[in-house]
This record gives sequence, structure tokens and C-alpha cells, in this order.
Amino acid sequence: MNCEACRNRITGEELLLCIKCMTHYHYICLNITQSYSKANLGELRRSWICPLCINVTRRKGNNCNTPVRKQLENMDESSMSCEDLTISENTVEISRPVMDTVENTPTSSGCTPAASITLDQFSRLLDLKLDTKLESFQASLIRTIRNEVSNQIAKLKTEFTVTTDFLAEEQRDVKAELKTLSDKVRKLEDENVQLQSELSQMNKTLQVLDKSSRNCNIEIQSVPEKRSENLLYGLMKLCEVINCPIAESDIKSIRRVAKMNPSSDRPRNIIATLHSEHHRDTIISAVRRFNKANKLCPLNSSHMGLASEKYNIYISEYLSAGCKAVHAAARQWTKINHYKFVWVKYGRVYVRKNEESPAILIRDTSYLSKLPPNNPV
Repeated sequence: MNCEACRNRITGEELLLCIKCMTHYHYICLNITQSYSKANLGELRRSWICPLCINVTRRKGNNCNTPVRKQLENMDESSMSCEDLTISENTVEISRPVMDTVENTPTSSGCTPAASITLDQFSRLLDLKLDTKLESFQASLIRTIRNEVSNQIAKLKTEFTVTTDFLAEEQRDVKAELKTLSDKVRKLEDENVQLQSELSQMNKTLQVLDKSSRNCNIEIQSVPEKRSENLLYGLMKLCEVINCPIAESDIKSIRRVAKMNPSSDRPRNIIATLHSEHHRDTIISAVRRFNKANKLCPLNSSHMGLASEKYNIYISEYLSAGCKAVHAAARQWTKINHYKFVWVKYGRVYVRKNEESPAILIRDTSYLSKLPPNNPV
């Protein structure tokens, strides 16, 4: 609720209520001191009447004996009554039922008397004034809000522009870096292709060199091991058995080599380096002829003068690890697919279906999957 005098909001401690018109006032607006109000607040609230009501109340009653009333009665006793001179409770000033000529007659000071106004009219005027002030306040508030919103929007636009410029610059940097990295990746891919080609060429060269380094070697397998064995004497005796005698000077070196599978119980292989490839091929051919002529008793450990149990002895070219793997895979594959022949010559693996079919060179294990199986009739 608001004070009727200052129109400001009233708290509970500052409230005074007129017991007649029920309007609210600040006690400060009524020139009542704080000390007096605290001492007499209860009595004031029970019996206090606002100045407007006091002013109206004092003028109520029978005013027939006033000088003005007597003069009016003398003029026209029948046309006027006492009720015409009474003051309405809804008026602010005393109504004057006099003729217009009297009301509008200027006073000695040159001013016309103030016209009377009711509380309803005063309330409407006050409402109109408040509406005008409210509209003015609303317009001012709208302008302030619009200005603030415009300022904030301009600030956001500026910040957004700075942000987008920063992101655009970062994007340009990222694109430039990506282009640099892409060029590096492309260059590395080209180098990788070149290195792969060079590596493949080097592998082929190493295979050729490895093969050429083994051209004069033969590999003897399944010869039982002894602590005091004489490998040179055993090889020369073996060559006499297969009817291919060889001089001691034709053998450059002979030795046992480590096992590829340490857990295997087979004896270590013997590698003999001969004077030339001709000696190698001669010994291998003689072994084949001997085994073909002695199918019931092929070359074994007893032919080397070993008194232990007989073990079949195999003599072949000294192959590299890769060639041995291809040879082992080819032997297994030919057994499953019913190929009749598989052999190694000059470091290359060959297979053949039968006596009439041509020989097929197996370069690596992938070639085996491309061969058709030999289905028996």
C-alpha cells in the first residue's frame, strides 16, 4: 500500500490509518515526530483522523444561522434550503450554490474563486497523471532497454567477428600444415615404393650371392655323431662306395652345422666344401645312381664304416633356409595332391606330375596354390 500524501510504499512501523476514510499515511508526512509516534502510536491508530476528514467534519452540521444564509433567506425564502449549503462528504471544497455571476465575479485581487472538485474527479486526474508518467517511464525504459540491447548486440558482433577471424586464421594455418604433411606423406610413400623396389632387388641379389656361395657345397644328412669322428675320412670312404673316388685335395673343408630346430633328436648335418661345382654335381649324380641300383640297401651309415645301427644317408645341394622351406612345402603338397616327383637342382625346386608331364619350377610357396591337383584315375 502507498501513502496518500507522498505516494510511496508504507511499511508496518510507519503506517497511520484514518478511522473515517480508511486512507493510509506516513506519520512523517503528517509532521508527527518519531518520538511522539512511538510513545502514542496505539492511541493514534485507534482515534486518528486525517486532516481532510477533519476539515470536512468541522463544516458539517446546521449552518442556517450564518450571515450568508440569512441574506439568502431574505432574498428568496422559498427557493433555497439549508441542505443547499451543506458540504458533501465527496467534495474537497465547500460547494457554493450562488449564481454564476457571483461565482465568476473577480475578486478584489483580480482572480476568480477556485472551482470545487470532487474526490472522483481528483482520482481521475491523478490516474491520468499517473498514466502519463507511466507511459513516459515505459517509453524511457524501452529506450534504455533498446540502447542496452543494441550495445550488447554490437559487442557480440565485435566479439563474434574477432572469434571468426581467429578461427579463420587457425583454419588457414591448419590447412597449410595439412598440405605440408600431405606433401611429406606423398614423398614418404614415393620413397617407400622406391625402397621396397630396392629392397626386393637387394633380396634377389643376396639370394643370388647366397646361392653362388653354396655352389661348391654338399649337405650330408642323418650321419650319426661320434665324439672322435673323422668326417674327411668318412666322406672319402662314402665316395668310394658310390664309385666316385675323390682326392683329399678336392675337399676344401668339412664340418657339422647347428640344427635349425635345437629340440630335434636328429644328428647335425655335415657340410662339405668341394673344389668346384663339377665335383658337387658328380657326387650327387653318383649317389642317385647308387640308390637306384641298390633300392633294397640304399646309401646308409654302414657304408661310411660306422658300426652303429644303420641310418639312411642323404646327400644333396646345400640349400638356403628359404629354399629349404620351399622344398619342404613342395614335398608335403605333392604328397597330398598326388604329384610323383619333387627335386632340387642348382638351388631351385621343381615338381612333376608323372614321367610324361613337364617339370614345374616352384619359386615360392604361393606358386603351389596355383597348381591343379593330380587326381588319380
